[in-house]
Amino acid sequence: MVYALGESRDGDADGGRCALELAATLGYQYSETDVAFLARHSTKVMAEDEAYKGSLDNQTRQTLLADADDEPLAVICATLWESAALLWSDVEAALVSGGVTQASRITATGKLRAAAVFTRIARAMAAPATILYKSEAPDAPDMQVICVSPPVIVFGPRLAEVGADHEPVSDLELRFILARAAELARPSRIIAAGQPPKRFEQLISSLWRIFGEADSNGEVSEQQHADDARLRTTLPVRARATLESLLSSRPQPAGAAAPAQFLQACERAADRAGLLPCGDIDSALRYASQQDDQTHLLRMPLQHEYLATRAKLGIGVKKR
Repeated sequence: MVYALGESRDGDADGGRCALELAATLGYQYSETDVAFLARHSTKVMAEDEAYKGSLDNQTRQTLLADADDEPLAVICATLWESAALLWSDVEAALVSGGVTQASRITATGKLRAAAVFTRIARAMAAPATILYKSEAPDAPDMQVICVSPPVIVFGPRLAEVGADHEPVSDLELRFILARAAELARPSRIIAAGQPPKRFEQLISSLWRIFGEADSNGEVSEQQHADDARLRTTLPVRARATLESLLSSRPQPAGAAAPAQFLQACERAADRAGLLPCGDIDSALRYASQQDDQTHLLRMPLQHEYLATRAKLGIGVKKR
Protein backbone atom coordinates (compact mmCIF):
# COMPACT_ATOMS: atom_id res chain seq x y z
CA MET A 1 0.00 0.00 0.00
CA VAL A 2 2.71 2.47 0.96
CA TYR A 3 4.43 2.42 -2.41
CA ALA A 4 1.20 3.15 -4.23
CA LEU A 5 0.36 6.01 -1.87
CA GLY A 6 3.74 7.41 -1.07
CA GLU A 7 7.03 6.52 -2.66
CA SER A 8 5.57 6.33 -6.15
CA ARG A 9 5.07 10.09 -5.86
CA ASP A 10 8.63 10.88 -6.91
CA GLY A 11 9.93 9.50 -3.63
CA ASP A 12 7.53 11.52 -1.48
CA ALA A 13 8.16 9.70 1.80
CA ASP A 14 6.24 12.27 3.85
CA GLY A 15 3.21 11.81 1.64
CA GLY A 16 3.45 8.06 2.08
CA ARG A 17 3.68 8.32 5.84
CA CYS A 18 0.70 10.71 5.99
CA ALA A 19 -1.34 8.34 3.82
CA LEU A 20 -0.50 5.38 6.03
CA GLU A 21 -1.30 7.23 9.24
CA LEU A 22 -4.61 8.41 7.80
CA ALA A 23 -5.46 4.88 6.65
CA ALA A 24 -4.69 3.54 10.13
CA THR A 25 -7.18 5.94 11.70
CA LEU A 26 -9.81 4.48 9.35
CA GLY A 27 -9.07 0.92 10.44
CA TYR A 28 -6.28 -0.17 8.09
CA GLN A 29 -3.87 -2.70 9.57
CA TYR A 30 -0.20 -2.11 8.77
CA SER A 31 1.59 -4.80 6.80
CA GLU A 32 5.21 -5.76 7.46
CA THR A 33 6.20 -3.60 4.49
CA ASP A 34 4.31 -0.65 5.97
CA VAL A 35 5.96 -1.07 9.35
CA ALA A 36 9.37 -1.19 7.69
CA PHE A 37 8.58 1.94 5.73
CA LEU A 38 7.48 3.83 8.84
CA ALA A 39 10.64 2.77 10.65
CA ARG A 40 12.78 3.89 7.70
CA HIS A 41 10.99 7.23 7.39
CA SER A 42 10.56 8.45 10.98
CA THR A 43 9.16 11.88 11.77
CA LYS A 44 11.12 14.80 13.14
CA VAL A 45 10.83 15.43 16.88
CA MET A 46 11.07 19.13 17.65
CA ALA A 47 12.77 20.52 20.72
CA GLU A 48 10.80 22.91 22.93
CA ASP A 49 12.96 25.87 21.93
CA GLU A 50 13.17 24.92 18.25
CA ALA A 51 11.57 27.26 15.75
CA TYR A 52 9.55 26.10 12.76
CA LYS A 53 11.28 26.77 9.46
CA GLY A 54 8.52 28.89 7.96
CA SER A 55 5.10 30.39 8.59
CA LEU A 56 1.64 30.26 7.05
CA ASP A 57 0.70 32.80 4.42
CA ASN A 58 -2.80 34.07 3.64
CA GLN A 59 -3.27 31.71 0.70
CA THR A 60 -2.43 28.68 2.84
CA ARG A 61 -4.78 29.86 5.56
CA GLN A 62 -7.56 30.33 3.04
CA THR A 63 -7.02 26.87 1.55
CA LEU A 64 -6.51 24.80 4.69
CA LEU A 65 -8.10 26.68 7.58
CA ALA A 66 -10.96 28.83 6.28
CA ASP A 67 -14.37 27.27 6.87
CA ALA A 68 -17.43 27.09 4.64
CA ASP A 69 -19.51 28.66 7.43
CA ASP A 70 -17.15 31.57 8.11
CA GLU A 71 -19.09 34.19 6.18
CA PRO A 72 -20.55 36.64 6.74
CA LEU A 73 -19.59 36.80 10.41
CA ALA A 74 -15.84 36.30 9.95
CA VAL A 75 -15.40 39.49 7.96
CA ILE A 76 -17.81 41.36 10.23
CA CYS A 77 -15.88 40.28 13.33
CA ALA A 78 -12.54 41.14 11.74
CA THR A 79 -13.87 44.61 10.93
CA LEU A 80 -15.19 45.08 14.46
CA TRP A 81 -11.86 43.93 15.93
CA GLU A 82 -10.14 46.93 14.34
CA SER A 83 -11.80 48.90 17.14
CA ALA A 84 -11.02 46.31 19.82
CA ALA A 85 -8.93 48.71 21.89
CA LEU A 86 -12.06 50.84 22.34
CA LEU A 87 -14.49 47.98 22.95
CA TRP A 88 -12.49 45.40 24.90
CA SER A 89 -9.67 47.00 26.87
CA ASP A 90 -10.36 45.88 30.45
CA VAL A 91 -8.41 42.67 31.05
CA GLU A 92 -9.80 42.03 34.52
CA ALA A 93 -13.39 42.45 33.36
CA ALA A 94 -12.76 40.17 30.40
CA LEU A 95 -11.28 37.47 32.65
CA VAL A 96 -14.28 37.68 34.97
CA SER A 97 -16.67 37.51 32.01
CA GLY A 98 -14.86 34.40 30.78
CA GLY A 99 -15.13 32.77 34.19
CA VAL A 100 -11.35 32.80 34.71
CA THR A 101 -10.27 32.66 38.35
CA GLN A 102 -6.98 32.35 40.24
CA ALA A 103 -5.18 33.75 37.21
CA SER A 104 -1.84 35.50 36.92
CA ARG A 105 0.19 36.75 34.00
CA ILE A 106 3.08 34.68 32.72
CA THR A 107 6.28 36.69 32.53
CA ALA A 108 8.37 36.72 29.39
CA THR A 109 11.36 35.47 31.34
CA GLY A 110 9.54 32.46 32.76
CA LYS A 111 10.51 28.89 31.92
CA LEU A 112 7.04 27.44 31.41
CA ARG A 113 7.15 24.80 28.71
CA ALA A 114 3.78 25.76 27.18
CA ALA A 115 4.82 29.41 26.89
CA ALA A 116 8.10 28.51 25.18
CA VAL A 117 6.40 26.26 22.64
CA PHE A 118 3.56 28.73 22.04
CA THR A 119 6.03 31.43 21.05
CA ARG A 120 7.31 29.22 18.20
CA ILE A 121 3.84 28.07 17.16
CA ALA A 122 2.41 31.59 17.14
CA ARG A 123 5.21 32.69 14.83
CA ALA A 124 4.64 29.73 12.52
CA MET A 125 0.88 30.33 12.43
CA ALA A 126 1.37 34.07 11.86
CA ALA A 127 -0.83 34.67 14.91
CA PRO A 128 -1.43 38.13 16.39
CA ALA A 129 0.45 39.30 19.46
CA THR A 130 -1.08 37.84 22.62
CA ILE A 131 -0.66 37.99 26.39
CA LEU A 132 -0.32 34.73 28.31
CA TYR A 133 -1.92 33.99 31.66
CA LYS A 134 -2.12 30.87 33.80
CA SER A 135 -4.97 29.78 36.03
CA GLU A 136 -4.49 27.63 39.11
CA ALA A 137 -8.22 26.86 39.40
CA PRO A 138 -8.57 23.05 39.47
CA ASP A 139 -11.52 23.09 37.07
CA ALA A 140 -9.97 25.46 34.54
CA PRO A 141 -9.79 24.18 30.94
CA ASP A 142 -6.39 23.44 29.43
CA MET A 143 -6.63 26.54 27.26
CA GLN A 144 -9.01 29.47 27.04
CA VAL A 145 -8.95 32.46 24.69
CA ILE A 146 -10.25 35.72 26.14
CA CYS A 147 -11.74 38.52 24.03
CA VAL A 148 -9.70 41.53 25.09
CA SER A 149 -7.21 43.79 23.31
CA PRO A 150 -4.56 42.46 22.97
CA PRO A 151 -5.91 38.90 23.13
CA VAL A 152 -5.30 36.87 26.28
CA ILE A 153 -4.66 33.14 26.30
CA VAL A 154 -5.08 31.40 29.65
CA PHE A 155 -3.33 28.11 30.37
CA GLY A 156 -5.07 25.76 32.78
CA PRO A 157 -3.27 23.77 35.51
CA ARG A 158 -2.02 21.02 33.16
CA LEU A 159 -0.35 23.46 30.77
CA ALA A 160 0.68 25.78 33.59
CA GLU A 161 2.27 22.83 35.40
CA VAL A 162 0.40 23.64 38.58
CA GLY A 163 -0.37 20.86 41.06
CA ALA A 164 0.14 17.14 40.66
CA ASP A 165 -3.43 15.88 40.22
CA HIS A 166 -3.43 15.88 36.44
CA GLU A 167 -2.14 13.85 33.54
CA PRO A 168 1.04 15.18 31.88
CA VAL A 169 0.64 16.80 28.48
CA SER A 170 2.42 15.05 25.62
CA ASP A 171 4.34 17.12 23.08
CA LEU A 172 1.84 16.37 20.30
CA GLU A 173 -1.16 17.26 22.46
CA LEU A 174 0.53 20.45 23.62
CA ARG A 175 1.28 21.61 20.10
CA PHE A 176 -2.27 20.81 19.00
CA ILE A 177 -3.80 22.78 21.87
CA LEU A 178 -1.49 25.77 21.40
CA ALA A 179 -2.06 25.97 17.65
CA ARG A 180 -5.81 25.96 18.31
CA ALA A 181 -5.28 28.91 20.64
CA ALA A 182 -3.28 30.78 18.00
CA GLU A 183 -6.10 30.36 15.48
CA LEU A 184 -8.88 31.32 17.89
CA ALA A 185 -6.99 34.49 18.84
CA ARG A 186 -7.15 35.80 15.28
CA PRO A 187 -9.24 38.96 14.62
CA SER A 188 -11.89 37.07 12.66
CA ARG A 189 -12.47 34.52 15.45
CA ILE A 190 -11.65 35.90 18.88
CA ILE A 191 -14.89 37.85 19.31
CA ALA A 192 -16.83 34.61 18.90
CA ALA A 193 -14.42 32.26 20.66
CA GLY A 194 -13.28 34.58 23.44
CA GLN A 195 -16.52 35.40 25.24
CA PRO A 196 -19.66 33.54 26.39
CA PRO A 197 -21.83 32.41 23.44
CA LYS A 198 -24.85 34.35 24.70
CA ARG A 199 -22.86 37.58 24.81
CA PHE A 200 -21.62 37.00 21.27
CA GLU A 201 -25.18 36.34 20.10
CA GLN A 202 -26.31 39.59 21.73
CA LEU A 203 -23.47 41.50 20.06
CA ILE A 204 -24.40 40.21 16.61
CA SER A 205 -28.05 41.10 17.17
CA SER A 206 -26.99 44.57 18.28
CA LEU A 207 -24.89 45.07 15.14
CA TRP A 208 -27.86 44.24 12.93
CA ARG A 209 -30.15 46.59 14.85
CA ILE A 210 -27.65 49.41 14.44
CA PHE A 211 -26.29 48.87 10.93
CA GLY A 212 -28.56 46.38 9.20
CA GLU A 213 -32.18 45.50 8.75
CA ALA A 214 -33.08 43.91 12.05
CA ASP A 215 -36.19 41.82 12.55
CA SER A 216 -38.89 44.35 13.39
CA ASN A 217 -40.92 41.70 15.22
CA GLY A 218 -38.28 41.17 17.89
CA GLU A 219 -38.71 42.95 21.22
CA VAL A 220 -35.83 45.16 22.33
CA SER A 221 -35.34 45.88 26.03
CA GLU A 222 -34.17 49.16 27.50
CA GLN A 223 -30.85 47.53 28.30
CA GLN A 224 -30.45 46.43 24.68
CA HIS A 225 -31.22 49.96 23.51
CA ALA A 226 -28.57 51.28 25.90
CA ASP A 227 -26.05 48.68 24.69
CA ASP A 228 -26.79 49.60 21.07
CA ALA A 229 -26.27 53.29 21.77
CA ARG A 230 -23.01 52.61 23.61
CA LEU A 231 -21.70 50.49 20.75
CA ARG A 232 -22.64 53.05 18.11
CA THR A 233 -21.05 55.98 19.94
CA THR A 234 -17.88 54.02 20.81
CA LEU A 235 -17.11 52.89 17.27
CA PRO A 236 -15.11 55.32 15.11
CA VAL A 237 -16.79 56.82 12.04
CA ARG A 238 -14.76 54.69 9.66
CA ALA A 239 -15.74 51.47 11.45
CA ARG A 240 -19.41 52.47 11.48
CA ALA A 241 -19.32 53.14 7.75
CA THR A 242 -17.68 49.81 6.98
CA LEU A 243 -20.09 47.85 9.18
CA GLU A 244 -23.09 49.59 7.65
CA SER A 245 -21.80 48.67 4.20
CA LEU A 246 -21.36 45.03 5.27
CA LEU A 247 -24.68 44.62 7.08
CA SER A 248 -27.16 46.86 5.27
CA SER A 249 -27.53 44.49 2.32
CA ARG A 250 -27.64 41.28 4.38
CA PRO A 251 -30.64 39.71 6.13
CA GLN A 252 -30.48 39.40 9.90
CA PRO A 253 -29.36 35.97 11.15
CA ALA A 254 -32.26 33.90 12.47
CA GLY A 255 -32.02 33.86 16.26
CA ALA A 256 -28.90 32.26 17.65
CA ALA A 257 -28.43 29.98 14.64
CA ALA A 258 -25.90 32.08 12.75
CA PRO A 259 -23.69 32.98 15.76
CA ALA A 260 -23.74 29.36 16.95
CA GLN A 261 -22.96 28.10 13.46
CA PHE A 262 -20.05 30.50 13.15
CA LEU A 263 -18.67 29.46 16.52
CA GLN A 264 -18.67 25.86 15.34
CA ALA A 265 -16.83 27.00 12.20
CA CYS A 266 -14.21 28.67 14.41
CA GLU A 267 -13.75 25.45 16.37
CA ARG A 268 -13.33 23.40 13.17
CA ALA A 269 -10.78 25.87 11.82
CA ALA A 270 -8.92 25.73 15.14
CA ASP A 271 -8.83 21.93 14.99
CA ARG A 272 -7.34 22.08 11.49
CA ALA A 273 -4.85 24.67 12.68
CA GLY A 274 -3.90 22.32 15.50
CA LEU A 275 -3.08 19.53 13.05
CA LEU A 276 -0.44 21.60 11.25
CA PRO A 277 2.24 22.12 13.95
CA CYS A 278 1.23 18.87 15.67
CA GLY A 279 1.57 16.94 12.41
CA ASP A 280 -0.14 13.79 13.74
CA ILE A 281 -3.64 12.98 12.47
CA ASP A 282 -4.33 10.46 15.24
CA SER A 283 -3.58 13.04 17.94
CA ALA A 284 -5.64 15.68 16.15
CA LEU A 285 -8.66 13.37 15.99
CA ARG A 286 -8.25 12.45 19.65
CA TYR A 287 -8.01 16.00 20.97
CA ALA A 288 -10.29 17.81 18.50
CA SER A 289 -13.15 19.88 19.85
CA GLN A 290 -15.54 18.68 17.14
CA GLN A 291 -15.91 15.02 18.05
CA ASP A 292 -19.27 14.52 16.32
CA ASP A 293 -18.03 15.15 12.76
CA GLN A 294 -14.32 14.92 12.02
CA THR A 295 -14.61 14.62 8.24
CA HIS A 296 -12.92 17.97 7.75
CA LEU A 297 -9.85 16.71 9.62
CA LEU A 298 -9.75 13.43 7.72
CA ARG A 299 -9.83 15.29 4.41
CA MET A 300 -7.08 17.72 5.30
CA PRO A 301 -4.06 15.38 4.81
CA LEU A 302 -5.36 14.54 1.33
CA GLN A 303 -4.89 18.12 0.15
CA HIS A 304 -1.71 18.91 -1.76
CA GLU A 305 -1.32 22.12 0.26
CA TYR A 306 -1.14 20.11 3.47
CA LEU A 307 2.06 18.31 2.47
CA ALA A 308 3.51 21.53 1.07
CA THR A 309 2.79 23.29 4.38
CA ARG A 310 4.41 20.50 6.39
CA ALA A 311 7.53 20.92 4.26
CA LYS A 312 7.42 24.69 4.74
CA LEU A 313 7.14 24.37 8.50
CA GLY A 314 9.91 21.78 8.55
CA ILE A 315 7.97 18.96 10.17
CA GLY A 316 7.09 15.46 8.99
CA VAL A 317 9.57 12.86 7.76
CA LYS A 318 13.18 13.65 8.61
CA LYS A 319 15.28 14.56 5.62
CA ARG A 320 18.22 12.30 4.89
